[in-house]
Amino acid sequence: VVLFNGLFSFYHFPFIFDYLMGNGSLKSLYHIILFITSIFMWVPLFPPIPSMDKLSGLQKTAYIFAMGVLLTPACALIIFSKKIIYSTYQHASVILYSSYNPVEDQQLGGVIMKVAQEIIYGTVLGSIFVQWFKKEKIYKIDELPPNNFDIRKE
Repeated sequence: VVLFNGLFSFYHFPFIFDYLMGNGSLKSLYHIILFITSIFMWVPLFPPIPSMDKLSGLQKTAYIFAMGVLLTPACALIIFSKKIIYSTYQHASVILYSSYNPVEDQQLGGVIMKVAQEIIYGTVLGSIFVQWFKKEKIYKIDELPPNNFDIRKE
């Protein structure tokens, strides 16, 4: 979680982003590294081997929450900036098919990034709750004993 989100946030620092945009090979390498670390980030939630499934439902929920919190600074930087933070996008010609000015387009990009993240994490959270519920139902965890004390009996 920390590795991917750290690299993702680092990528969105303006001087890093602009440098990578100016160097196609480094940008591609960085994107490959982000992709690989993103796959590893999901392994604790959806392990490829059942024996690797070590986290409880509650721990998985906390893990998703941490993922969302750690990604927020990069999104907030873009959403709440009052000026263009990436020199790559200073020129309106870079923005295709947009009636927004560059600042609005940048802010919209940050909003889309955050909303997409929340939709994905919310969907995964729902999936984890369903798995958690099924696991408790199968093993009858925390099942209450039958009620032998009916107060209506006299």
